[in-house]
Amino acid sequence: MTFHVGADPGAEREQTMVQLWYPAKTRADQARAAWLEPEVATVQAPALARLLGVDAASIPDLERVVSNSVAGADAAGAGVPVVVFSPGLGSTRTTSTAIAEQLASDGIAVLAVDHPGDSAAIRFPDGTVRIGTRAAQFEAAASDTDRLRALSNDATAARARDLIGALDLLSGLNGGGTDPDGLTLPAGQAGTLDTSRVIAMGHSLGGAAALQVAADDRRFVGAVDLDGTPWGPVATVGADVPTLVVTSADTDPDKDPALARLLGLPTQDITHVAVPTARHYSFTDLEWFAPQLGDLGAEIVGHADPAELHRALGALLTAFVKESAAGKSGLVDATITDNPILHHN
Repeated sequence: MTFHVGADPGAEREQTMVQLWYPAKTRADQARAAWLEPEVATVQAPALARLLGVDAASIPDLERVVSNSVAGADAAGAGVPVVVFSPGLGSTRTTSTAIAEQLASDGIAVLAVDHPGDSAAIRFPDGTVRIGTRAAQFEAAASDTDRLRALSNDATAARARDLIGALDLLSGLNGGGTDPDGLTLPAGQAGTLDTSRVIAMGHSLGGAAALQVAADDRRFVGAVDLDGTPWGPVATVGADVPTLVVTSADTDPDKDPALARLLGLPTQDITHVAVPTARHYSFTDLEWFAPQLGDLGAEIVGHADPAELHRALGALLTAFVKESAAGKSGLVDATITDNPILHHN
């Protein structure tokens, strides 16, 4: 389900869109939902081509890509743990659909956020499409360390506010309320979500936002940073909640002082798991496009088998959510032991 987050009257937050994956009752005859809205796919395809350094004609027709989810299905379960997810810079709320679907299959609801200005494109209910510009700002500042740091700190703070607004909306919906367009949660779902003990999760810059919002809002009882450099105040003091940091071959704490500082904080409960066969975009749905891109695909997402990586990462994230939100213990360590591609650093 997709919901509309209204603008903050104090101008702290802009309007945006969020999408909810959740444990559901489905029927075999229900059609699977599209991966991207057509208006967003039109923008995302050339952006993906620029990222990969290829001609746009070599990018799959993103409008034809479907997910494994069903829109509007009746909800299942009660006391469902919640993850609020922040995608990477220039990505959209559906860029890590595979992760969201796996968590939902494991009984966890995932609310993913489109960040205004950051997402490649956001389509609003009235048909308006907002094109993101912040990725271009980051590209222009690539050789200016001070400017890049300022952009990263500002974006992290703004994203943390977005995540708080998204959780505020979900809490209201869970209590029987509506979004600004009058939408409610699917049948049977109101009151079934645990919005008091939530996990913040994100990829890349979204990982920094997840860390920061967990420090800012006590409803977040755990944070997951998927291959992101920490920015903002949290980078020096930690989130003070159980934290999972998952890194790829592209992220070396020895070459990332901010990440090394975070991992070295003696007062923080931080688990660092490395996936040496993964690359930065392995933690997104690009992992599943890699076979269509040949050698370039391996360069972007590494040489891990997509299915094996997906199983291992999904199991790790589910274990962390259940440990942090549901108070269970030993699940993360057991998952690492059971999956040789995960290395506990």
